[in-house]
Amino acid sequence: MNVTLLWLLLLPIVLSIASVFIYHYVSKGEMTYGHNALVSLAAALVAALILTGAFYAGKGAKTSDTEIWNGQVTSKERVHGSYVESYQCHCHTVYSGSGKNRSSHTECDTCYRDHYTVKWDCDSTIGSFRIDSADWTSRAVYLLPDPARYTIIQKGDPVSRTHNYTNYIKAVPDSLFRPASSDLKAKYKDQIPPYPINIYDYYKVDRVIPVGVNIPNIREWNDKLSDALKTLGPLKQANAVIVITANSDPNYFFALQDAWLNGKKNDIVVVIGAPDFPHKASWVRIMALTQHDIFQVKLRDDLEALDELTVDNVIKVLTEETTSTFQRKRMRDFAYLDGEIDPPDWVMWLTGILVVIGYAVSWFLVFKNFNSSPYRRSYR
Repeated sequence: MNVTLLWLLLLPIVLSIASVFIYHYVSKGEMTYGHNALVSLAAALVAALILTGAFYAGKGAKTSDTEIWNGQVTSKERVHGSYVESYQCHCHTVYSGSGKNRSSHTECDTCYRDHYTVKWDCDSTIGSFRIDSADWTSRAVYLLPDPARYTIIQKGDPVSRTHNYTNYIKAVPDSLFRPASSDLKAKYKDQIPPYPINIYDYYKVDRVIPVGVNIPNIREWNDKLSDALKTLGPLKQANAVIVITANSDPNYFFALQDAWLNGKKNDIVVVIGAPDFPHKASWVRIMALTQHDIFQVKLRDDLEALDELTVDNVIKVLTEETTSTFQRKRMRDFAYLDGEIDPPDWVMWLTGILVVIGYAVSWFLVFKNFNSSPYRRSYR
């Protein structure tokens, strides 16, 4: 069990022991120590459960993270269906009794009506997507034309979706990666883009990020990276992000790594320093959790060797090196960090204060009410 949690559980134990003597004192000995101990034990168990629940909920919040899964469309389907809905009908008021005893209530029959549905779905290697749906009480719904978005879907189109996972590194990043200095953070704080996690248009995400660089064909870059990942995603359990920056200083990488916590567990984050883009890169750095560092080294060297940073050149190198040497490290390999993770301080402070308030309220109620005759009769 976590050492911090053990210390926290001392709080209800101490308060419950105090309660035994407080109840005895307030009742002038009428509430026996044995009775008080049983009541206090029950309170301690409840408080311990509350503290433990808050501890693990807060800890879970610190380790909760989201990654991107990638795949491709396998099929699309228009599905016609129907179901029966029950509803109240023929409602009327019913009167009973007379005079002052006269009363009324509403009675209804149960009626049924048919519903007809159309659903436009898209299946992929990473699950299904609902493009649109319609629900009418008329069969005319079956005559609706296909939505434009459904019509353009083709088998083999790249798709992406978010997936939640436990990220031990997120909670204690300094245990594995050196934190960026405060000066470095301040220097590049306006040049750190948000991590690309937002899905749009059902299953699309843009993962090529220019920082101070003009990339006229940025749409082509994103489309070709997504197209490469529809195969690399299932094959290597990988997601890739390409950051192209005008910074000539490779220390920019450490500021980005610090802000992005080294990316997600399935990420290959390629950071290219290209002040003369699209000409040869000044430097390249890679963020990736891999079984062997040779992947980062070879990918870096191959990209630095390119004379032109064209979309085809970069995607080709990334695809070939990922296919041949990338081996994702499993997050469970970092489970040993779990013992170092505590929930946010404010969660435990708030929960501890609420527990103390709960005990204080119980003491106050006993002090206020014990000498009242109804309470004493009930107790006796």
